[in-house]
Amino acid sequence: MKKLFTVSALAFAVLFTAGILSSGCCSDGVSCAGTENRQTVIVDASWKLRLDSLAGVGKTTEKPDRDVTFRIDKSGMVSGCAGVNRYFGSAVLDQTKKSLKFGSGLGATKMAGKGMAFEDAYLKMLSRVASYDITGNVLRFKDRSGKDLAIFDLVSGK
Repeated sequence: MKKLFTVSALAFAVLFTAGILSSGCCSDGVSCAGTENRQTVIVDASWKLRLDSLAGVGKTTEKPDRDVTFRIDKSGMVSGCAGVNRYFGSAVLDQTKKSLKFGSGLGATKMAGKGMAFEDAYLKMLSRVASYDITGNVLRFKDRSGKDLAIFDLVSGK
């Protein structure tokens, strides 16, 4: 009888633990059974531009030495490096509709360096962004017609 009780208790413990693990919730409130089911979100994540993906930039345009990055927080504040200078400002983000519009008041530091034409093209591109799409760890900025303007890879975050 004692052996049957021990086996039953052990089986219950295993099933209970498996139930907790399979119905868990990630710390940010996104339900997930494991990290493979977790959806990447645009906010509070750092993104790095694929330099060859920037629309309107010729192959011979000098690339910057620094990574071109993008980050947006929950309040809509945007920041990053445009290749030479840091940029900052606000955006209107609707995660339900996947819409994104940058404010006209984006600011940037005023240093000169390698890749200024590329940086200028990047900053001008931001004003044409109408929406975004995330597939896995890849973020795409899109224009009104749905055409890709820029492609980013997730560096860190959600």
